Amino acid sequence: MMNTKFNPSDLQIKTWSIQRTLDPLVAEVTSLVSEQPSNMKKGQSKRAHLLVSNVIQAIENFINKAEEIVHENPDMRNELLECMEEVKRTGDEMADLSKEFADDPCSKSKREQMILAARALLSAVTRLLMLADYVDVQLILKSIRLVENDLQHIRDASNQEELIQFYKQYGKNMTNLTNHTQRRQQDLVDRNEQEQLAAARATIKRSSMMLLTSAKTYLRHPEIPSSRENRDFVYNQLRDAVHTISSITQGQAGALEIDPSLNTVGDLTRALNEFDRLVMIKPQKFNEQIIRPQLEEHLEGIISGAALLADSLSTREDRRDRIVQECNAVRQALQELLDEYIRYGKKKSSDEIINGKIQLMQTKTRDLRKQVK
Repeated sequence: MMNTKFNPSDLQIKTWSIQRTLDPLVAEVTSLVSEQPSNMKKGQSKRAHLLVSNVIQAIENFINKAEEIVHENPDMRNELLECMEEVKRTGDEMADLSKEFADDPCSKSKREQMILAARALLSAVTRLLMLADYVDVQLILKSIRLVENDLQHIRDASNQEELIQFYKQYGKNMTNLTNHTQRRQQDLVDRNEQEQLAAARATIKRSSMMLLTSAKTYLRHPEIPSSRENRDFVYNQLRDAVHTISSITQGQAGALEIDPSLNTVGDLTRALNEFDRLVMIKPQKFNEQIIRPQLEEHLEGIISGAALLADSLSTREDRRDRIVQECNAVRQALQELLDEYIRYGKKKSSDEIINGKIQLMQTKTRDLRKQVK
């Protein structure tokens, strides 16, 4: 599941924190290498000497921060120390060549040597910062593994006592993961990845309590097929959300793509209208193997879009909670309708009951439509 080996060639700047940390040093180095030669044939550049001093101080700051990271992450000690030594080496070389240039600003060869040293320094510092980011990623992946194990334990619980015990542990680990994910979401440069993490966090928030409820129901009534289906449906939702977080955190291709057609209120409204039409099926033509997954997939696409709106910074907390509640109500209404279609096929339901469930379904979608507007 997880790639634990650090490969420098795979590194990419994906977070604002790395970019912001790099910017000051880049600015100092750029100012130094852009320093115009003196018109005097001989002499020194006081400004260049000042810039050299600033660069040296910035390098020392990087080293101090790296030493803290080494202390906090002994598992990555060798890789971090290697990066630190490279920063020190290139930093010393940059400092020496810069001083020579500051003493002789008219020398073209000294300027060129300083520029080459500056590039090597920036490359080493970037690698150090990105390795530090890699360490943060490993912490998130560790949190993900704990939550994945908790979900499996909840699904496999054989009695109510085990279930409650596993769910309590899941609650702690899930809170830790969502906190990590929120910080990562805010730090990512890519807007699409931010939205994917927001949707995954929203899924975890709205589905966690449903997992406990559905698992309890299954343990009480294992003989009822729908109780297992409901539990597994919620479990799969949470597992997929955690997988999305894992994929984006590792920068892997193939992470969950947010449906671009459901990113506005108008789009969601139209999708809900279409969903209302799709659920009106003649009971005699209902095919569980084909129609059920189609309706569930269609609804989950709508709910993912609604979750993005709910998780938006511009959405009030009370409105966000109501959207989540209405999403859960729509999902529950769909399951009840689908169960009734199945019962009809077994001669245990009627057209009247089916029509009542369709009306309830459409009432819930109307309530959700109202909230997203």
